[in-house]
Amino acid sequence: MSEKDTPKSRLIRVDVLDSRSCSCYRGGEVLFFRWPLVAPENASPVCSRFLAGLAPLMDTLVAGDEPEGYKRAGDAWLVQCETGGASCKVAVRVSLEADTSRTGRLTVRGSSRLAQELASLPIFEDLDPLTLSEIAAAAKTRVLPEGRPLLKEGEKGTRLFVILRGTAAVLGKDEEDADHCLALLGRGDVVGEMSLISGAPASATVVAQGDCTVVEIPKAEFLRLMNEKAGFAMYFARLLCERLRSSNRQFIALLEHGVTGKLSTVTLPELCQIIKLNNRSGIVRLSCGENTGLIYFRDGELYNAITGGLSGEKAFYALLEWEEGDFRFEAGIFDGDREIHADVMALILEAMRQRDESSR
Repeated sequence: MSEKDTPKSRLIRVDVLDSRSCSCYRGGEVLFFRWPLVAPENASPVCSRFLAGLAPLMDTLVAGDEPEGYKRAGDAWLVQCETGGASCKVAVRVSLEADTSRTGRLTVRGSSRLAQELASLPIFEDLDPLTLSEIAAAAKTRVLPEGRPLLKEGEKGTRLFVILRGTAAVLGKDEEDADHCLALLGRGDVVGEMSLISGAPASATVVAQGDCTVVEIPKAEFLRLMNEKAGFAMYFARLLCERLRSSNRQFIALLEHGVTGKLSTVTLPELCQIIKLNNRSGIVRLSCGENTGLIYFRDGELYNAITGGLSGEKAFYALLEWEEGDFRFEAGIFDGDREIHADVMALILEAMRQRDESSR
């Protein structure tokens, strides 16, 4: 084979999600392969029978084809190894665009240690050990020095940060446009969830105070957990309610006096949650250039939405795409039939999932 015919090497990450009757691998381990070489990155030992079952799967995925002969559940593939009549099964996730800064096989001990540490935090307390192992395999632990930003105001979030050790400061601007600390965050606190949920830019900058150890969870893993794990989603629902309750009592009073606001400062998902939390009835009137929209609430429940010839959930999804524009809340009871029966948070999560799929 000539040099020009030699395929370009590609780093492939394989996450072991679960295993059955396998003495070599356990959930939470990660392997890296320099495809198409058969030796793993850093020459870590690999079971030959497992490799024989895994190699055709990697080859097919790299070629962009649909693998045949493999069972699939979501983004996991089942690799089966035959050993003297016995059979072991290993569920894996294959990532073709691996992070080259993390190579080599992660030990069970190291992955298990992170999973155990995550289990001690309130955000993960309702998750099962296998899910925690999956998170540990997908996450990255970093130590941020003094002043290093976790999140910057105006930028859209790409990952969730969970603070393991140290503190981080939420910064705001004073009247002279100088930074000042609005709040301090510590172990177990999360950063960046609202930007991931709403798709809107971050409303504040968060920086490390001293050395701050954080776990970074990629957006795709965060979305999967929000959609599949009720306890995980409930944690963020409670967190959002607590934040809204403490910071938005004055805001709802202003709303009921007909004050107009801008979606660039209060996102529509935040506005809807404020109305739901305070059990308010009324109409949110939205405008953006020549476009207009209406969202109806009764006792905090979403009843209907209308914009551009659409109504119901379709109209609500369309309005959630607005990042600019003005809003005005008119308190009161209105007439009309209910066309939306889903919870506000459920619709926001579904809109986020649709947005994420369309961007791929």
